[in-house]
Amino acid sequence: MEVLAEYSYVYNVPQETFISENWLDKPSGLASDGKSLFVADYSSGWIAAFDLKTAKLEWRYQSKLNSISGLAFNPNKSHELYISDRDTNSLYQLKWN
Repeated sequence: MEVLAEYSYVYNVPQETFISENWLDKPSGLASDGKSLFVADYSSGWIAAFDLKTAKLEWRYQSKLNSISGLAFNPNKSHELYISDRDTNSLYQLKWN
């Protein structure tokens, strides 16, 4: 019989808070371009970029979406983020300079 997959458990790994923001109520999506961590909030529609090294807020964008369900960064184009929204069953594109 061929082994198709393997997995392992990890126990007793320390966990620490990387980002803690008052406006971040229900984080629902993460994406990274290697320099920044993009975070979406499901209930408020906020999308923010944090520096991966310092965890400092770089920018924040108030979308008009009320149920962001995921983020994906386009590695082939700088400054391009895809956003999925559950209520509208749609995929959106956010571009910035």
